[in-house]
Amino acid sequence: MKLFSISIIILISTIIFFSSCEKEDLEINDPPYDLFSTTDLSGFGNRPGKPSVTPYFFPENIEISIPILSFDTGAYNHYGYGWGGTAYFTLINNNNFNVDVTFPERLVIIADDDSSQNNILLYPIKIPLLAKESRKISLTMFCTNKEKCIWDPHYEIIGQSNNEQIFRLTNHLKNKSETAIAIIDQYSDLQDILSTITDGNGLTQADLDIISSW
Repeated sequence: MKLFSISIIILISTIIFFSSCEKEDLEINDPPYDLFSTTDLSGFGNRPGKPSVTPYFFPENIEISIPILSFDTGAYNHYGYGWGGTAYFTLINNNNFNVDVTFPERLVIIADDDSSQNNILLYPIKIPLLAKESRKISLTMFCTNKEKCIWDPHYEIIGQSNNEQIFRLTNHLKNKSETAIAIIDQYSDLQDILSTITDGNGLTQADLDIISSW
């Protein structure tokens, strides 16, 4: 009976060991976006509908002015990169302490006019706010509708794109410094690569190799 109990314990331990290894391999080897990404390209290019997103929420007690404008003549603190539209708004910190507000990569900002471009961030933008500060922001973005115009719409932040190709693109940009992104942004190469997803035949390994070479 004692020998049988020991055998059972060894068998259970072996099962747990291999189960643990399998779980660890999944977490290490499989990109996390595989669990909730989509191939849906609605709202990109000339496709109807809104882009598929996961929700994005500002930190507690942080507000943004509504409507978000696409044009203004006032003085603003400039942030962001891209060859698309620029969003103008006031960011308000209602806390009694300083807060860094991050506008994450893949954040989708759509126009309220179907003839105007929608936009996306491909690199996270961090904006520091002092306690009780209201800061006027102009945020430059990348275009997701190559054939559309900017015109003069109002914008709405709807969430982070969960498109698999957008994930792949931004993952390849994660290792680039903000200085490198600023230099790259002087040219239209990154916008051109994004347009292969939104308006073209899709992201290729050649596109990713170009990013790796920057």
